[in-house]
Amino acid sequence: MLYQILDNATEVTWKELRNVYSKLDELEQMMFKKSINPQKLLQIKKNLSRYDYSIGHLASVVKQLQNLCNSYDDLNWKLRDLNDHCERIFQSISIYRSQASTTIDLYWGLQSNKTNRQIKRLTLLASIAVPLTLWSSFWGMNFQFIPYDRPEMFFVALTLMFLTAGTTYWMLVKKGYWTD
Repeated sequence: MLYQILDNATEVTWKELRNVYSKLDELEQMMFKKSINPQKLLQIKKNLSRYDYSIGHLASVVKQLQNLCNSYDDLNWKLRDLNDHCERIFQSISIYRSQASTTIDLYWGLQSNKTNRQIKRLTLLASIAVPLTLWSSFWGMNFQFIPYDRPEMFFVALTLMFLTAGTTYWMLVKKGYWTD
């Protein structure tokens, strides 16, 4: 009777582990398509720790039962099978826990990559906006002697400034820096 209870416990745990593995696999696949909630990954990791705590020592209990009882050959085979089954479950828990940790690291890596791309775009935008800001602040100063006394030189300088900024923007877009 004790064998049947332990065997049922391992079967239920094995089914639960398969569900956890399928959820973990589904989260890994979704991670590349859309943003996921990292709390789901942490919940899977916590569940694996609970399974490990609840069934991790079951293999040693079965081994002790096998050593203590002078059982029949049939029961001895069943206990040995149960021991092997418990060890496989424990190994699966360890593998799934490692996979969950790797998935969490992958999630944070993807988040870092998204942040890096956003910072890159902001830097490119700043590389275009800073020279324009410099020129507008220069021309906004109140002083008597502007270096460009003649209006035609002012318009040449202004046109050159906008052409330089536009050419820089066009080159960045053409090389693909903006879309990366």
